[in-house]
Amino acid sequence: MTTTEHEIPADAGVRRVRVTHDDHLATQYEFYIPDAIWNHKAVRAMLRRLEAMAPGATSFSRLAGVWDRKPETTRIYRMILRADRHDPAETRLVLNTEVGRTMAELSADASAAQDAFMYTETSIHMTMSGGVEAV
Repeated sequence: MTTTEHEIPADAGVRRVRVTHDDHLATQYEFYIPDAIWNHKAVRAMLRRLEAMAPGATSFSRLAGVWDRKPETTRIYRMILRADRHDPAETRLVLNTEVGRTMAELSADASAAQDAFMYTETSIHMTMSGGVEAV
């Protein structure tokens, strides 16, 4: 953990502020989901289960993609899990189960069935900055 100190303008002159930066090894997971099935009940249920694993996530929407040489609109759902709290090998097993369950549920709907479902796993260094306080 590190801290930085900053001088910022204030009504009474200058104010000194300290910010804490907490560094962690983490794993970033990105799920590539066609926009056409984003609101399908099976996908929404999977995302709710993923949200239970992480305190937050980011969704990128309306991204131009290509699958099987055909253009498609894709969404990316990104979640980051601290490595000291979530072992990547164990998490991968959970995610494979979630993706498999979702593909199985989607297969019951001919308009939503997927031949493939991709997610990526990347080791990253994550910094959470916060704890702003006057000094």
